[in-house]
Amino acid sequence: MRRQAGGGNPPAKGKKSLATRAAGVTMALPPQLPQAFVGVVEAVRQSILADLPRILDGSVPVRKLFDQTPAFIGRYFWIEDGLSEVDHHDRSASEAWHQLTGGHSDDSSLLTLLLGVAAGAAPKTLLTEKGAASLVRKIRKSGLQPDLARAFIRDHAPLANQDDYADLWEGFVEEAQATLCSDHDYELKDALALLRRECNVKPSSGGPG
Repeated sequence: MRRQAGGGNPPAKGKKSLATRAAGVTMALPPQLPQAFVGVVEAVRQSILADLPRILDGSVPVRKLFDQTPAFIGRYFWIEDGLSEVDHHDRSASEAWHQLTGGHSDDSSLLTLLLGVAAGAAPKTLLTEKGAASLVRKIRKSGLQPDLARAFIRDHAPLANQDDYADLWEGFVEEAQATLCSDHDYELKDALALLRRECNVKPSSGGPG
């Protein structure tokens, strides 16, 4: 039995082909994705996979789909110049980091800032002698949380510098944590000597502190 030309089969075939193409797209979760993010990222992944047939449908230009279709607006973005967008993001991150650090990029300033973050104190790039002593007491009372500084680097530092800053912080923690947290250094002499050597501690003027 012959089928008439112009029947419904070609569109059905086209739809099947489109669905097949969409089904052939694999989107694996990042292998090192923290467990806390798996649920959120998996939900986004499933959402994208569900949208793929419409994205792959050439009857509607992708740019128009992203910019003018209510179901896609705000969820997808058409970027004309990807490198320009990346450059803009990097500049924004650098400017934000510059504000956080007060423009200081030396190791001592960065360690002072990160130590404050890890201690749960206000992050500063310069400490007075009195401020340094208070910071050590806070660490001995509440503990030092190096992961807070690691997250701070990850969330705020320019991407190009994150590995170097992370290495700097890890080296400091390995050397300094025992001294900063020691209960045997009652007068804080060892801890303060360490902070003067590794961080930015303003020398005492010799007057009342």
